[in-house]
Amino acid sequence: MGPSPAIQRLSSDPLRHVVTLKMLSLFGPHVQLELFENGAGWATKAIFPAAVSGYDRRWYPTADFIVLVDGNSPDCMVRILDDLPRSELLLKISNRAAAQHATDLLGGQLQRTFISFTAARAGEVAPHDVMHGCELHDEMTLSFIDAGYGRDELDTCFRRGGRWFAKAKGVRPSSACFVYENFGKVWEIAGVFTQPDSRRQGLARRVVAAATRHLLENNLQPRYQVDAKNVASIGLARSLEFEEVLRVEHVRVPAIGRAT
Repeated sequence: MGPSPAIQRLSSDPLRHVVTLKMLSLFGPHVQLELFENGAGWATKAIFPAAVSGYDRRWYPTADFIVLVDGNSPDCMVRILDDLPRSELLLKISNRAAAQHATDLLGGQLQRTFISFTAARAGEVAPHDVMHGCELHDEMTLSFIDAGYGRDELDTCFRRGGRWFAKAKGVRPSSACFVYENFGKVWEIAGVFTQPDSRRQGLARRVVAAATRHLLENNLQPRYQVDAKNVASIGLARSLEFEEVLRVEHVRVPAIGRAT
């Protein structure tokens, strides 16, 4: 049996729909996936318990369910928001109109906005003095944990082919990032950090450039996601000529006042 119509729609442009595809890959048995179509327009709604996602438990501890709304039509994305559970929800919506619907009609409140970038070329020759590897030593692990990643998450990423890139003083990374598979050929550049005493030297730009070059040389599509309030990370992306491809809004919707 082939993929469902909903998976086929999402897989037609994996970079734009990678948030939903990634969650289906990670938490498939826990995810309820629906498809709404109207002519050429379509939207999907993926619902899963917040408890199964370490990231969502950390950032949204009171949410009962995570709802991912995706598609190519703002109208369809608004329509598919009907019939939501009467529980506290965290909606992740890749369309401004649908997110506005959630805030206006469902009593939702915008929490965060994330911007996804990609790159068709490395932008410059990646520096040869950037180290890289596929096994995490303790100093590197602790640095990525400080950047917001759990130990279990890191273990999963590196078991599936993840690789780190770093500038270092001895075993201590001055600046580093890592790459891991999101879905298929879409790979994330993640965990970017620079030690306080090594900032303003362009080190983060160098490790991200090296990571980008590695992905492109291996016929993989880079994805670099940043919080819309992180001016420094957005500046880094633009300095490497990354292209913005997606914005995803996180909207908290309270349980009170909504029908089952």
